[in-house]
Amino acid sequence: MKLWQRLFGTMRDAPPSQRDEELQCDICGNKTWRQQGYFLTTAEVTTSSYYWVFKREVLFAMPVPEDAKVGMFTEDIESSVSDRTPWLVCERCSVLFVFDRKIARDCAIRKTAPPNSGPADLDAVRSAAQKAMLMFK
Repeated sequence: MKLWQRLFGTMRDAPPSQRDEELQCDICGNKTWRQQGYFLTTAEVTTSSYYWVFKREVLFAMPVPEDAKVGMFTEDIESSVSDRTPWLVCERCSVLFVFDRKIARDCAIRKTAPPNSGPADLDAVRSAAQKAMLMFK
C-alpha cells in the first residue's frame, strides 16, 4: 500500500493553491479541498432523489428505533429546505446530482454562492424524498 501511495498519492491530494482550504463535504462528511469540490444550491441537492436514497441508507443504518428514524428523516427534509448557503460537494458525491459542473466548480474556487441560491421548494423536496423511499419497496 505504501508503494501505491508513493506512486499515486493518497485520496486526499495536495491543495491546488495556497489559498485553498480543507473542508468537509456537506453530503458524506469526508474531507475535501474547497477548490476541488463544487458549490451547489439547496435546490440542486435536496431535489435529488439520489441524495435522499443516500441519506436514508445512512440514517437507517443507525442503531435507533425505526419510528425514530422516520422522524429524523422527516426532520431532515424540513430543515434542509431552508438552507441559504452553498453546499460543498466532493467529487465522489457529485454523481448524485445534476448540475453545471463548470459553474459549480468556479463558485467553489471563488467562494461565491451559485446562481439561484437560497431555500428550495418544499413540495419539490418532499417529492424527491418520497421517490427515494419508494425505491426501497
